[in-house]
Amino acid sequence: MRKITFCISILFIQGLFAQITLTPFTPDIPFSGFTSSLDAFGNEIAISGSHAHDFSQTMVFVFEKNGTTISQETYFTPTDFAPFDNFGEKVSIDNDFIAASSRLNDQVASNAGAVYMYRKVAGNWTFFEKITAFDGVVDDYFGTDVKVIGNQLFVSAINNEPIGQPTTTNSGAVYVYNFNGLNWIFSQKIIQSGTYNFGNKIKVANNQLVIAAGTDLHTYNFDGSNWNFSSTFASSTMVDFDLDNNQLFVLRVTGFSSNIDIYNEVADTWNLNTTVTSLNFNDRMPTNFEVKNNLMFISLNFHPLLYTGKTPVAMFKKIGGVWSYQELIYGVGPFEHDDGFGSQMAISNSIVVIGAPIERMPQAYGGNAYTIDVTLGVNENTLNDLEIYPNPTSDLVYLTNDLGENISTIGIYQFDGKLIKKVKYSQNPISLNEFQNGVYLLKITWTNGISTCKRIVKI
Repeated sequence: MRKITFCISILFIQGLFAQITLTPFTPDIPFSGFTSSLDAFGNEIAISGSHAHDFSQTMVFVFEKNGTTISQETYFTPTDFAPFDNFGEKVSIDNDFIAASSRLNDQVASNAGAVYMYRKVAGNWTFFEKITAFDGVVDDYFGTDVKVIGNQLFVSAINNEPIGQPTTTNSGAVYVYNFNGLNWIFSQKIIQSGTYNFGNKIKVANNQLVIAAGTDLHTYNFDGSNWNFSSTFASSTMVDFDLDNNQLFVLRVTGFSSNIDIYNEVADTWNLNTTVTSLNFNDRMPTNFEVKNNLMFISLNFHPLLYTGKTPVAMFKKIGGVWSYQELIYGVGPFEHDDGFGSQMAISNSIVVIGAPIERMPQAYGGNAYTIDVTLGVNENTLNDLEIYPNPTSDLVYLTNDLGENISTIGIYQFDGKLIKKVKYSQNPISLNEFQNGVYLLKITWTNGISTCKRIVKI
């Protein structure tokens, strides 16, 4: 298929977000629900969406980013496509392979499921093979989640039952396949006794595997041939998790409080290392997140008041061993419309991809994708030394920093990114007396152009 290249206008998020480049892009054919699922590897991106004129027809698009140009390389629709098979419900890309699930595929049995594999050969993506479970039965949902990592493929079937168990058990299983250079060969079936919907989410990194079953996490280690059970991690308050740099990140929400606990594995036991707190932003609460290479993006996609409004994504960066809040990021749609920004995210070694699947919905061509080039350029010692106090405050805010005399301006921003006041810093405290109680952001800019943000609560 010919490669279609198009240049995307780059949005430099002004004021509060001036150091982040946000690049939106969409397919070149009619679509809807674009970014229902997405993944990235290097500079390549796999994204699923529906046809704008036939929601039962889903597709997987492949893009490549070079500089400020994003190229749509191709898109896939199976030759044996059937309506409502949920093709592309989950996508995963690694090296030269893309896995696209079809959880409701009927080849083996009604809704038994399947996974389509695509391979890049000589610069072109083509269909490679279709994989089904060797023991698939009705309503197994093989393809609930899918991950391709190196020469291994992981596919979950959350309704699969052990032999002899009632069909309503829905224990779940994860199937592991190895690529032998010619085909994907079944290697191992992972099950866990006493679970329900085992495999509703899978994360793999550095010979560590974490499989969710509801709010329980089951961890495994790879010995070079098989995945061996390590431990079970139970948490009724977990809403999402990730795995990176040999650490397990668990997002918890309890009432109106939220935090991310970070664990290290020692002798098959996960020990708490640190906690990232104060994730909420006003009434916005986190629903999901992604972490990789000392960057963390948290989607604040839930608001208890249930009003409509676009979703912010909070970016954190690990600086000097401490996870520090950096910026709030928004899509380009109107503030009064829901966009689902950040409900799907992926981080590769090169780019960050954020989906907004309901931006512009219910109009045709609904959904948007964004890539982010993060160029903070912030002096880490300056960030570590800078403190604002008291926080919370009823009026005055003080800054302590060895470079305080070189601070140029301080901007005060509302939660939606709107600049409400800008002051020239002169070593004096900043007064918030004129503002209503709530959460604000202070953007501190030095004379050399370096800037950073600090969150302040007015009470």
